[in-house]
Amino acid sequence: MSEESPWDRARARLADDWTVPRRPPDDEILRARTIAIAQSIETRPESVAEARISARVGDATLLVPAATVGGVQPYVDAVRLPGTPVHLLGLTRLRGRLAPLWDIGPLIAGRATPTLDADARIVTLDSDEPELVIVVERVLDLDPLEGVAPAPPPVGSPPWLEGLGPNGELCLNVTALAADPRLRVDHRHDP
Repeated sequence: MSEESPWDRARARLADDWTVPRRPPDDEILRARTIAIAQSIETRPESVAEARISARVGDATLLVPAATVGGVQPYVDAVRLPGTPVHLLGLTRLRGRLAPLWDIGPLIAGRATPTLDADARIVTLDSDEPELVIVVERVLDLDPLEGVAPAPPPVGSPPWLEGLGPNGELCLNVTALAADPRLRVDHRHDP
């Protein structure tokens, strides 16, 4: 008779105890996370819904409604496209797909965003139009702006300027900015 070694007994015990936990499919995980985020947004106080993210573009500080920001990620060089306006930096990979990356510096400050270094960020803005992907020099902060309405914009301001913040920041209307024809790529081919 062969006697069972301690190693054999340990292996047998581990084999009996070892069960690989079953992971839910990625879709189920994402669905659960989406529901949790949606519930947390619904239960936030109104002051958070009014919060704005501040960012620098050239000499201007922008205030963007936090509810319209779909994502912020570190800046990576975009793939340049020949024959496009200078404020279209090119195409960038965004959540597994290509999206046009815009420098809104020429619209905001009248010149291209001067420095795109390690602090630069790609910001995805959600609007009624297709999402708008822009680059900013840096994201500064989340400003609650509780009960503070922006001051009216100066006469003759572009439609995307919703007003001015308490320190002269430019409050953006993301829907109007996304509708600006200078931030469009025409996919149609003229005959």
